[in-house]
Amino acid sequence: MEIMGLLDSSYVFSLNRVEGALYGGYAGDLPETVSVPHITSSKILVSNNAFKDDQYGVYLDATFESGATCQVVSNDFQNITNIGIYLGTGTSHCIVAGNTETTIQNLGTDNVIVNTGKGMYAAKSGCTIALKKDKS
Repeated sequence: MEIMGLLDSSYVFSLNRVEGALYGGYAGDLPETVSVPHITSSKILVSNNAFKDDQYGVYLDATFESGATCQVVSNDFQNITNIGIYLGTGTSHCIVAGNTETTIQNLGTDNVIVNTGKGMYAAKSGCTIALKKDKS
């Protein structure tokens, strides 16, 4: 999966198996000289995928503009060597929920992370992190 320069779009990446890649899923910006360099007025859904033996699972490093959002839900991360889910500084209003245990780095604004395993959070103000409490 590679996403760049979306305008008024819905992008769904679902029910895939990704093995041995540098990035299981990637979204980034294009050069400013391109007419639509960022993710603008668009929705991204990454769900029900299996990422195995990748360096990065889902790597979202794009600038979200004009109400762009993303959801990273119900994915299976196995043997990810670096970061399972990366939300860069340009991301906003992303929901990360119900994924298997993985490392998460959240540098975006107003992202919500719920019901996930352990994580590394480098959150800026305005981010919401709600982890499921252990019942023991």
